[in-house]
Amino acid sequence: MSVSYPGTPSCPKEWSSALHETGHVLVALACGAPVHSAEIKPGGGRGTFLSHWDAGQQPADNVFEAVCRTNPSVSWVINTVACYYAGGLLQMHFIHDGSDLQTSCSGDFEDANTLLDKFCKNEDQREFIRSEALTQATNVISKYSAVAWEIALRLYTWRKPHREQILDAVRDAPGGRELLASTARYRGEQYRPCDRQRPGHEGLQHRDVRRQAARDLAVEGIEPTALNVDWWIRNITMAA
Repeated sequence: MSVSYPGTPSCPKEWSSALHETGHVLVALACGAPVHSAEIKPGGGRGTFLSHWDAGQQPADNVFEAVCRTNPSVSWVINTVACYYAGGLLQMHFIHDGSDLQTSCSGDFEDANTLLDKFCKNEDQREFIRSEALTQATNVISKYSAVAWEIALRLYTWRKPHREQILDAVRDAPGGRELLASTARYRGEQYRPCDRQRPGHEGLQHRDVRRQAARDLAVEGIEPTALNVDWWIRNITMAA
């Protein structure tokens, strides 16, 4: 089901590009894969997601040929294919104009198929990996759509956010810290070094603050989970 939130940006092609690259970023984070940066071009069109600073400098055929010599696990292949599929899936998840999936996803599908060609021993294995990757990417997008929206807004605004800026967007989104905590690579990134209680709030009872935040969330129609309460206190209560 497609969804949207208030504040959808007004440049459809650039927003579509931001959503596409965010899909790659979101699933990479959920899989515990490296994230270096993402970028969109003025006017929309082809964007980029880099897992490392030098990613994309070698043809996918050469990269996957070398990787497959190391006998990667099936789970690694599923995660990688899921990251490729996630760009188009996130574009379809949010209601917006300017989407051209055939153009924006062709390179992703080509690279995913290159990996499958190098790794898979038969068509049954190929179809199993495709199915698992599609399910995994779809589930991540459904569970963390609010995180995706926040990342996409930052990407749309900044054009080329790097790792720390992307992680800041994740931390600021409802469910973002839960996402970071779910993988060994990002578990230590849940909190910024500067995350401290602001002066002037020391006299408030911690339990009372959390109770009030939970009530405020309920009024807004947001589930008052512990992570959402933390987000509300940090971004609403402390900002008041």
